[in-house]
Amino acid sequence: APVTLVVGTSVLAAPFKAGTLVPSPDLLVRDLVTDTAGALSLEAEWPDGVPTGTMLVLQAWVQDATGLAGWAASDALAGDAR
Repeated sequence: APVTLVVGTSVLAAPFKAGTLVPSPDLLVRDLVTDTAGALSLEAEWPDGVPTGTMLVLQAWVQDATGLAGWAASDALAGDAR
């Protein structure tokens, strides 16, 4: 299924597509696709020079014909640079 990964540097927690968009939508990573089991694995490296304490919030939105408004959202993940 098609997936959009929403990446933000703060929490928005706004109503969206009959769910809650948790991260501020600072970056949208589109054109991702789940495998046949419905899973998606991603790898990335934290960029050099990110200031200590910078927060990163991630949430996946999957096109889902059975979901309200045609979408389903993952739980959000948050972390910060140390």
